Amino acid sequence: MALGKPAVQIINLTAAVPIMRALQAGLVTCAAKTSFDDEARRHWFFTNPANSVVYAAFAALERDSVVNVYEIIQRELKDMTGESELRRTTELLQHRVAVAHPDRSGWTKPVMQEFRAQRLDLLDIRAALLWDLQRSVNQAAAKFGIASQNSDIVVTMELASSLRLIFASSMKSEFSCALPDASALLKELSDFRIRYLAMLEEHPDGGRAILRQEDANRESA
Repeated sequence: MALGKPAVQIINLTAAVPIMRALQAGLVTCAAKTSFDDEARRHWFFTNPANSVVYAAFAALERDSVVNVYEIIQRELKDMTGESELRRTTELLQHRVAVAHPDRSGWTKPVMQEFRAQRLDLLDIRAALLWDLQRSVNQAAAKFGIASQNSDIVVTMELASSLRLIFASSMKSEFSCALPDASALLKELSDFRIRYLAMLEEHPDGGRAILRQEDANRESA
């Protein structure tokens, strides 16, 4: 069943901010992780950037944004019969439940048992799920002539400064001179954004198809 114009308008406007925050957070953490995974740069670090407070804060922002976005959508879908045209609502529900109950070790619902068994709370690319959701919201909005939201990721000096702080918190002191200033990182992060968005679009299911293929390969080996 298609969403009506009022519901699309509400979702389009209210979900845009938390989706953008999640995309920005994912961009920064992915950039930090990519630098750490680069063999040519690995020796610069005394610890994984993911161990820094700023990285953890961005990761938490991404998780909280998933909860906010799902609650916004659920509020508008609760009276609908059948499925809406919005994509990734099932996957976002799983993450919303997992984030809300981080210490829960057992689940009664099979879908959550499988979710935890496959470690999708850790392995899913949540930003990819939100990006695909946003594209489906924009498609629904276009049917009513409503302006789309979040057609790109806004890269700001604040994000570049945060990335620099993540690096500064995890790099060896003798390599601190190699750390670019925030202005240079702003340019690097803007360029990296193109690769990052391509990765999100390549894995609209959060990367689950790859995990399924890996499982199938192991079973057939």
